[in-house]
Amino acid sequence: MTALLSLVFLKLFLQDEMKYLPSFEYLDGDNGAERDFAVFASDFLRDGVDVIIGECKTAKELEEKEKYDINELGARTGAFLAIASLSDEFTKDDKAFFEALITSGKKPILLTRKHLEMSYVEILDYRRTKRWMGRDTELLSRLTIRDVLGSEFADNHKLWI
Repeated sequence: MTALLSLVFLKLFLQDEMKYLPSFEYLDGDNGAERDFAVFASDFLRDGVDVIIGECKTAKELEEKEKYDINELGARTGAFLAIASLSDEFTKDDKAFFEALITSGKKPILLTRKHLEMSYVEILDYRRTKRWMGRDTELLSRLTIRDVLGSEFADNHKLWI
């Protein structure tokens, strides 16, 4: 359910061309794992494709192996790392993990119940909260980081909108 809601949210937020791959397994040397989805998104009249790799949770926190795998995947691919939960808020430990991801240069997209339950109109309003000239996936990352970790954290890491 969380993966489906995440894909609907991403499709409505990103608006332009988007292709997705549901649950997939990968192997990188000795490190193998399963992720819940991958999204390939492009902005209208812009070069390049953004890759978003997603991990979905119902209401529990991320396990240590999942954190390790997500961190490694982000380091090796440079992809956006979507972490979605049906909880109203991520746990304190998960937030500390997200802060460490950002500090090390990774690009998370943090989706909570608030995001996953938005209507079409709410998603469009959320998308248009600020004037933004960059890529849509970068805007989404910055908006959700502000929602989950706070504006002060985002500003300290130069994630302005």
